[in-house]
Amino acid sequence: MAAEALSYFKKFCAENGGWDEVIYYNLEDRITLELDGKKKTITNLVLADGAKAHRIVPDMESIGLGDNSNRSRENNSKMVTQSGVIIFKDDDDDTVELIEEFSIGFWGVIGKKSRADGTSVWRHFGVQNGMTMETSEGALAQLYEDLRGHTLNLVGKELTKAPSIADGLVQSLLIPNS
Repeated sequence: MAAEALSYFKKFCAENGGWDEVIYYNLEDRITLELDGKKKTITNLVLADGAKAHRIVPDMESIGLGDNSNRSRENNSKMVTQSGVIIFKDDDDDTVELIEEFSIGFWGVIGKKSRADGTSVWRHFGVQNGMTMETSEGALAQLYEDLRGHTLNLVGKELTKAPSIADGLVQSLLIPNS
């Protein structure tokens, strides 16, 4: 029995740690978006000249991204509520500036999650309507080793679950388009 538990742990432990990183960009900078026929995969995404996406790589378990399907019986409509939380464990000026940046605009948020088999998957949240900052909490001046940073809460409403996007396409967003 112990061998089964150990093999289970080895198989799934890498998936229990949260999201590895987040890439974000302002939806106003996007000029091209193409999805496959089932709207499950982004096949092309291009930002305007000079625009680029930005990367956030906090500690493990400091990023949470997810989506939940909701259906209304009244008008037989479906909506996918998307949410995200990013915990910054510092109160540096750069972090405060990033929180302020998120407080304005609509954002495309792409998260990377590693799998136990060594592969990873990228999911694009807020692909059509964007995500916005719902709240930001600053837990400053806590005692001793408590969190002295900021928590950023993002929300979005879409018609579909977060589609996947290829690693190469994500990496191209980090280079300014010219």
